[in-house]
Parts: sequence; structure tokens; C-alpha cells
Amino acid sequence: MKAGRIDVLVLWEPSRGNRELESWAHLLNACRARGVRVHVTQHGRTYDPSNSRDWRSLAEDGVDSAYESEKISVRVRRGKADGKMAGRPQGGIAYGVHRVRDPERTVRAWVRDEPDPTTGPVAQEIIRRVGKRHSYTAIARSLNERGIPSPAGVLWTGTTVVNIARNPVYVSAGVVIQAESTAARARITETKGRGKGSGERPAAAKFRYSEAMHCAECGSPVAGSSRGAGRYYCRGKHDSRTAYGTGWVDMRQADAWIDSLAIEWLSQPAAWRCSTRQTTQVPGKHWAKPSPSSSGSQRRRRNARAATSSRKN
Repeated sequence: MKAGRIDVLVLWEPSRGNRELESWAHLLNACRARGVRVHVTQHGRTYDPSNSRDWRSLAEDGVDSAYESEKISVRVRRGKADGKMAGRPQGGIAYGVHRVRDPERTVRAWVRDEPDPTTGPVAQEIIRRVGKRHSYTAIARSLNERGIPSPAGVLWTGTTVVNIARNPVYVSAGVVIQAESTAARARITETKGRGKGSGERPAAAKFRYSEAMHCAECGSPVAGSSRGAGRYYCRGKHDSRTAYGTGWVDMRQADAWIDSLAIEWLSQPAAWRCSTRQTTQVPGKHWAKPSPSSSGSQRRRRNARAATSSRKN
């Protein structure tokens, strides 16, 4: 159409053009600007968008298509929500739920959902603790420390905890009662996006020395991650079953150690000369003048390396 190579756009029905009103209006305006007519097979008629009455008819058809699409979407979402509350399967099996099927049937073999004997108590604990306003990250840390695998087989995160706690299927499966699920989902709704309190934004943890260290085994950067609060993880793939690998260091211990090295080095006269952007020779280490374009993480890594070298000497 943009190349001016067509004269008539043929559609089976207007909804085949586009079910989004804004996009449909853009198509009509493009046809009008380029003199392209629209033939609708179901109507048995060819419309001329440059004619105001024909344009209005097509515009009204676009409104009807968009409205029908919205109605279908509402019905589908409502049906899935009702199915969840009634315990009917809506896709995959939720963590902590065991699905009982009729062995003699291959179609509609679902009988009921019930708590899984292994993972059901874990899901129950998560929902109850969220309802009691425990920190999401504290719940994830507790599960990780006990060696309980997450649904994906990696480390637990605050996001995984939230996804389990707000799923209403656990009520119909008998994992928790309605009051416990309602309390957990109300707490999540109340704190969503506010970022106040402890653990209500799992990804908001601050890792002061992320990537300032390197793994002694593989040399990969050691960085903070929301997958495991309070730890720095090796970016190398030591073990595919975990988020970043098995190598990690406690964040508080690492921060305290690097802080002490940095303070010790910054207390030396050499640090004052570097702070005035002069090239300084540190014993056993060459300290170059910082570049104005250097990022904060690069400066932290340089400080840590210089401090480590000074400590060794």
C-alpha cells in the first residue's frame, strides 16, 4: 500500500483488518490518503474511505470489532479465575499441588487437586508467613538455608515467594484455608509498588561491592543478586542447578572486610594524592589517574585491588 501497488484491500470481515481501534483507524486513514478501497467479503460491498459515509461505516465496524475482542478477553479471564477458585486445572500444576487423574481416561481425566506430600507444606508455610507480614526475602533466605529447592530448582527469591503466595489455587487444593490465602494476597496488594518496609521489594537490595571481587576458583566476577539476599554470587556456572553457581560469600562479611581495607588504604598519604587526581605509585601497585568517564563499579574495583595490594605489603 505504501508503494502504491494496490487499489483494493480485500478483507473477509472488518475484524480481520485489526481488532485494535487505534490501528484500525490508522489503516483507514492510510487507505484514504492513498486512494485504496476496502472490499469486505461478508458485506458483499466495496467501501471508499474517501467517502465520509463509507468511512463512518468502516469506523463503526472497527469499534464493534474492538468491543467484541474485549468481551472475549473478559470472558476468558473470568472463566480462568472461576476455574482457579473451583480447583479446575488451568494450565500447569502449581508448586505444592498433586494432581489426581483417572487412570482409565485419557480425556478429561482430572479428578481433583490435593496437597503434595513433599512440597505442599512448603507452599503452606510461604502463604502463612506472607499473611503474617514476614519479609519476602527473609522467607526466601530461610528456605535457601534449609536447602529446600525452589520450583525451578534454583535458589529461592522474593519474587518466587510472592508468586506462590498470591495464587488462589492453593485454597481449592486444600493446601491452605481461604482466610490464610486472603490474608497473604491482601498483604501483597497492600505493599505492591510502595517499596516500604522490609523485604517488600525483593529486587531493591543494595550490593555495595557487586563485581568488585572475583571468584578464586574460576576468576568470574562475584556480584549481588536478588536470587539470594545477603550474598554475593559467582557469575560462573559451577553448578547448573543453582542460580549463578555454588560459589558465594556473605554480603555483610565481605562488605566489612572490603571496608576495612579501603579505610586502611585511604588513611595513607598516597590516597590523598590520588584524591587530587595525581598519578601515584603505591608500593607493589601502579595507581593510575582516574578517568572522568570511569563508572562507579570500575572505581570500586580499582580501590579494592589497591587496598588488597597494600594489605599484602
